[in-house]
Amino acid sequence: MAGDKRGQDRHSIEFRITAGSSDKEIGYYCSKFEWVSFVNGGNRITASFKDTHQNILDEKMIKELLKHAKTEKGIDVEARIWQHYERKRGKKTAKRKLKVLSLNSNLLGSITEATLELVCIDAASWLLNRGKCDGHAYKGSIGGDDGVIAQIANKYSAPEKLNIKIDKTKDDKNNWWWDMRLDPKTVISSLIEWSASITDQETPMVIQCQDFEFKCKEWSNLPPTKTNGKKFSVAHRKGHIQEWTDRGELQILSNNLLSPAATRLYTGSISATTGLYVDKGNSKESGGVLTPKQTYVNDKLSPNKLGPNIKADQGYSKPVGESATFIEPVPEHNNGDVGVLYQDYSVGRARNWFMKTIYTTMRVKLTIEPGDTDFDDAFACGRDRIFLEVITLDKDFKPYYINGNWMLYGFRHMCDWEHWKTELLLCRIEHDAAKKSI
Repeated sequence: MAGDKRGQDRHSIEFRITAGSSDKEIGYYCSKFEWVSFVNGGNRITASFKDTHQNILDEKMIKELLKHAKTEKGIDVEARIWQHYERKRGKKTAKRKLKVLSLNSNLLGSITEATLELVCIDAASWLLNRGKCDGHAYKGSIGGDDGVIAQIANKYSAPEKLNIKIDKTKDDKNNWWWDMRLDPKTVISSLIEWSASITDQETPMVIQCQDFEFKCKEWSNLPPTKTNGKKFSVAHRKGHIQEWTDRGELQILSNNLLSPAATRLYTGSISATTGLYVDKGNSKESGGVLTPKQTYVNDKLSPNKLGPNIKADQGYSKPVGESATFIEPVPEHNNGDVGVLYQDYSVGRARNWFMKTIYTTMRVKLTIEPGDTDFDDAFACGRDRIFLEVITLDKDFKPYYINGNWMLYGFRHMCDWEHWKTELLLCRIEHDAAKKSI
């Protein structure tokens, strides 16, 4: 990093911290830096600083940090990574705006050195995580820019303003929803489970937080970002993944244990207003009145989930058999006045669980060194397609079975004074799964 000559030709950290009247650029002193982003989340940065001559932790900064750590405004941070070429600044990540979540400082260290560690999350997540539990009731549909999720986000982000964008849902705008004295994050998470059956294409909503932006987008509607279609090359020799260029290495993270659960998920309950049993035993295939879509979810009944196109020799095929796993239903709401019949949305939690579980059955982690400045957008997670060129180093240079398209679901930057690595977390669903191609 900038504080070490060995790293100046590679990368440096820009890190500005504002606490009240104290405003300092302290990236020069950063000894360890980790930036993590995942689907259904935002950005989290953990940074450690070694202050050899106590230039960071002077009397004014210490006073302001302690004074503002638990205030309504909090402590503001702006951070990014610079790539260097021949000691000159080149490419850079976007500058991310965050809030300090926790602060660990050795204020009484030795005379010559003090330490500071900050854990920061994106501003939108920070504002919603600090919300009070007040037993409020909200009127409206779950989705939409004026719906219940948007109302909660607007209420708890004040006095600071979030840029809020929420996809519409098909439930009635005259509904009332009580928060049951739960914190905003828990309430919004529960509404996401309700919405998986009443979104336009019946795919779960994905929560996206970055800087002062808060979005709840239906998964099938997520737009691509600048990293969509990026390509990386890795070679395979003698049973080991090895370097093909100077870019990195691969680790396989498959989880076969989840395949049975992803075969079919069903739910069961009884409507308090109609007395109707919402259960697979009351489905038409069992001589009842309910359609399969109202009682369970499987690959065929979830055709709008996103997935990369792969060939039969590049991944698993769909699980076969009639096994099914029971998932607790969402409760019936407001005496049935959702505007949608209970049997049409009670399976929402199962739909949500199914379409998120199948992405965990086949994953890889690609480690890139030096790191890649293009991966700086949390909105890419859960949507962007990454192409891995993985070939065997035999006479024919045949493609390896993990060659081809993958979906990005997370990334991690890890820096110290000498090294900068970027980890890409990638996943696939079955090659013959019903899906919308990314």
